[in-house]
Formats: sequence, C-alpha cells, structure tokens
Amino acid sequence: MKNIFSIFKLLSIIAIITACEKDAGKLPNIDFKTGLTLISEDTSLTAGTSITIGINASKADDKDVLKKFTVSKSVNGGTATTVYTQDLSGAEGDSYTHEYTETLAGNAGDIIKYTFTVTNRDGLMNQVFLTITIKGMPPHISFKTGPIYISSDISLAATSIIAIGINTSKSETSDGLKKFTVTKSINGAAATTVFTHDLTGAEIDSYNHDYTEVLAGSIGTKIKYTFTITTATGITNQLSITVTVV
Repeated sequence: MKNIFSIFKLLSIIAIITACEKDAGKLPNIDFKTGLTLISEDTSLTAGTSITIGINASKADDKDVLKKFTVSKSVNGGTATTVYTQDLSGAEGDSYTHEYTETLAGNAGDIIKYTFTVTNRDGLMNQVFLTITIKGMPPHISFKTGPIYISSDISLAATSIIAIGINTSKSETSDGLKKFTVTKSINGAAATTVFTHDLTGAEIDSYNHDYTEVLAGSIGTKIKYTFTITTATGITNQLSITVTVV
C-alpha cells in the first residue's frame, strides 16, 4: 500500500511538472526590424515599389520554444491570405528573424495590411502588422519645345515677351487631372499664383497651356515660374524655370 501511495505521489509530481512546462505563460516576442531599407510602420508607396519588412521573434520562456512563423496579407479589408509560412526548429525555436520582400501591386487607394504571426510550443501567438497604401503615380508634365517657347533657364531683356508651354496628362486611369496652377517668385521671395484653372471634361485626361507674359524688372532680377498639375486624389507634379532680367 505504501508503495502504491509512493507511486501515485511520484506520478502526481510528474503531472504537476509537466503541467508547469506546458503552462501558457508568456506570449512569444515579435517586433519589426528597423533600418534605412526596411519598412517598419504604416506608409504610402507607388505600385511597382520593392518593399522589405524585417521581423525579429524570440521565445519568452525557456520551455516555450517558437514553432511557427507566418505572413498574411489582406487588401482593402478583405479576407487575409497566407503568403509565407515557416515551421521553426532547432535554434530557430529560440529566436528567428525574417525579411519579407515583395513588389507592390494594386491600384491607387488600395490599402494592403501585412500581418506577421509567431506561434510557440503551447500554441500561444503574438503578432505585429502594418499597412501600405498604394498611392497613384504622379501625373505627367513637360515643357513644350519650339522656336517660340522657353523650356530652360534663360536670360532676357526687360519687356521681352515670354511664352512657356506646358503639356500635362494623367498617369493613372482612375486618377484624372484636377487643377493646373502657375506661380511666380521674384528673387527668392514667396511665390504668388498668377494663373489657376480647374480641369473638367477631356481636360482631366490631358491638358496643355501656354503661359505668356511681358518680362518686367530691373537688371539682375530672377523670376522663377513654377507649373503644378494636381490629380483628383491630390498627387502633384511640377516643373520650374528661371528667367533672369539682363
């Protein structure tokens, strides 16, 4: 009877130890790597950009080794899909690092959520996530060229008539042109708007403008003209040219 009691006591102790070893203690550790080439927080980027997101994971308890690492992503709040999975063993059970790379794809305005999950031996999970918003490509803008146009920095006499021609067009099918403005700054002073136009109809696809002016100012005056095209989503592109009065 005494032996049976001793065996029962020993089994109880083993059960307690085993239970302690499987105790759901602490969540595994996981965080983003940081660095110049790594993304570690929410951001906005254009489609076609190559991204790298670095992850550090480690066990929080000696017994609760890491067992699995996964990466999933969802677009615009949709169902998440697994894009990478790795079963962890050996030294990876203590700590694991991974750099997830991808070339962004999507349309302007798409929001992509990346979720990184690490699971330990007891099935406890911890995760971090970030979102990348696809921003549209900037609209196209260029100077017109030809004998009547100025298309680069130049020096001219006061009272000269200048003509600066601009071509613009949208670069995203779904993000039309919205506004065109011309500003002018004299000798580095604050710029003032000298022309603005809200674009409608066919102009949202492409817009051309010839800006003309009679040059004024004393010798040495530097006049900087800036031409800005803005899309419906607020993305801008611009060109500048400087005319010096001689």
